Amino acid sequence: MLNATMMKLNNRLLGDGHRCNTCPFLLLIVFTVIIVLSIYLVKPVYAVQIIYNNEVSQTLVVDPHKEIYIDYTHSVARTNIRDVFVFKKSERFLLIRTEYSSFGAGLPTESFGRFTHRDGLYINEGINLELQEIPIRIGTIANHKLTFQDGSNIVFSDFFKTGELVVLKPAKINRLEALVVKGGM
Repeated sequence: MLNATMMKLNNRLLGDGHRCNTCPFLLLIVFTVIIVLSIYLVKPVYAVQIIYNNEVSQTLVVDPHKEIYIDYTHSVARTNIRDVFVFKKSERFLLIRTEYSSFGAGLPTESFGRFTHRDGLYINEGINLELQEIPIRIGTIANHKLTFQDGSNIVFSDFFKTGELVVLKPAKINRLEALVVKGGM
């Protein structure tokens, strides 16, 4: 026969008198919070990567529903130009329009969409050209800037020398990565 002491259930107390059977509820809550947080942190966000010498120099988190701009001075006409892009879900840039402050020598004369004159700007809209990347050669006159809809910008000549090539690439990164990159959420 079994000894009566062997038949007793383990009734040990944990910590401040909480029994083992009350811990699963607390563990379930902690586990649920960890799962929800993990799902949130691995969810992708959109970013623009600035690549120099085949290495990511900077990653900037962007709102995929807002426009981003490449502003520069045209080397011949010496006037301001703005190329306007949006993000595609396929991790590509979509050039939707180009805005010119003047219309003259060296500027495009063909329209890929609708060409209008509005508020003192010549606008070529409806271009809808998909780009996997945007190469930019840093010039002495161009003064290229990556500008966001909120007005913040990156002036490339502040980081790169004249003649150097930088490449802009759209990317999806997870929120955890976004928290550690400059321009994070």
